[in-house]
Order: sequence, then C-alpha cells, then structure tokens
Amino acid sequence: MEQCYCSSLLGNRLTGPIPKEFGNISTLGTVSLEFNQLSGVIPPELGNLNRLEKLHLTSNNFSGELPGTLAKLTTLKDFRIGDNRFTGTIPSFIENWTNLEKLVIQASGLDGPFPSSIALLTKMTDMRISDLSGTESSFPPVRNMRGLKTLILRSCNIVGQLPPYLGRLTNLKVLHLTSNNFSGELPGTLAKLTTLKDLVIQASGLDGPFPHGIALLTKMTDLRISDLTRTESSFPTLSNMTYLKTLILRSCNIVGQLPPYLATLPNLKEVFGSTIGACKHLLYATLFAPGSS
Repeated sequence: MEQCYCSSLLGNRLTGPIPKEFGNISTLGTVSLEFNQLSGVIPPELGNLNRLEKLHLTSNNFSGELPGTLAKLTTLKDFRIGDNRFTGTIPSFIENWTNLEKLVIQASGLDGPFPSSIALLTKMTDMRISDLSGTESSFPPVRNMRGLKTLILRSCNIVGQLPPYLGRLTNLKVLHLTSNNFSGELPGTLAKLTTLKDLVIQASGLDGPFPHGIALLTKMTDLRISDLTRTESSFPTLSNMTYLKTLILRSCNIVGQLPPYLATLPNLKEVFGSTIGACKHLLYATLFAPGSS
C-alpha cells in the first residue's frame, strides 16, 4: 500500500494498542479509531503524520500522557479523545495546532487547568471539554475564537466570573457551562448572543437574577438554568422564544406567578423537567383558572 489517506476503523471491537507502524503511513489525513476497546499509550510515532487533519480516539481505554511528539501535528483540524483514561494535564503544546477547528476532551482522564496557549487556536468552531479534575482554573481564554459555534465546558473546576467578552462571540449556537464554581451574576452580555439555540447553565455557582436581555434570544430551542442563588427574580420574559422546545428553570429563586404565554409557545415539549403532555393540564389549570390574569 503506497498511499492511504483515511484509516477509519470506528465502531468495532478492536483491542490492544495502536501499532507504532501507523506513524509510517505518511499520507494519512484521517485516523478514526473511536468506539473500540483499544488500550495502552498513544505511540509517539503518530507525531510523524505530517498531513494528519483528523485524529479521533474517543471511547477506548487509552492511558498515559499524550506524547509530546503530537506537537508536530500542525495540520490537525479535528482532535477527539473523550471517554478514555489518559493521565496528566491538557498539554501546552496544543498551541502548535493553529489550524484546529474542533477539540473534544470530554471525560478523557486529563486534569486541568486550561493551558494559556489555548488562546492561539483562533480557528476553533467547536470546543467541548469536560470532567477536568485537579487544579482550579479560570475561564479559558477564548476571546479571539470569533468563529466559535459550540462551547461546552462542563465540570471543569472553573472559578471566577464569566468573562464579559462572551457577548462578542456572536456565532455561538451552543453554550454549556454546567457544574463549575463560578461567582457573580448571570452576565447581561449573554443577551448579545442572538444566534444562541442551546443554553445550559446548571449548578454553576452563578447568582440571579435573570438578565432582562434574555428576551432577545429568540432562536432558543433548549434553555436549562438551575441553582441560581441570592437575588430573587421574576419569571424571565420568554414569550418571543417561539422555537423553544425544552425549558428547565430549577431552583432559580423565581418569585411571582407563572406567565400565561407559557401555554402558547408552539414548540414547547418539556417544561421544568416534565414532558409537556404530563404537565399540560397543570399548566392550563394554573394559568387559565378563574380569576387568573
């Protein structure tokens, strides 16, 4: 075999380590070994694949630290290593991957904090990182990732306030920040993310109230916010979210009455954690009972 651009073996029951000979196939552009039972360390020889654009290793049993030779993969655009047993921290050498567009490090075994060099990945459109233990971390420096569409940072041991510049990432469609240790209020700058469809901020450490500008997020289909402390808040204005399918506002210190418009949102299927069918009669009974406004 003189040339091989793509090696895709995902979704089998392959076992054992990745053969180091993979590093000799210099024409490889894609290595996809996801959803197998592979194990062992990542062979340093993979760093020789100087045309590699996609490296997918999700859902295996890989262990050990990511080899430093991967720093040479400067053509990499898509890197996924979730659901493994790696050790060590997210390596600073990812600063060399300046062509990276998608980064998935979810339940990989790696620890925090986020390396400051992640700021150099300005072509990123999809970043998903979760389940980082170890050292606390401030919010990762994603200010210059203006093309970012998906940002998931779940259980990453992040502390401090949400950065105001989040409101300038105006291409964001998915933002998940659940299970962290933030401080401060839900920032009003979220109202600038008018393309946002999926916002999940649960058990994050943030305080209320809901920012008034949340009413501007009219493309929202999934809104899940919970465990807001301190300041009481009235029910957020969601009447223009006609695409909304899921609404969960749990333990948000909301006071006052349920708004009547909830029963008229045409696409709502799940509200407060129950299917709309299960609570439909309760909603109507509550909102349209005699004497209700």
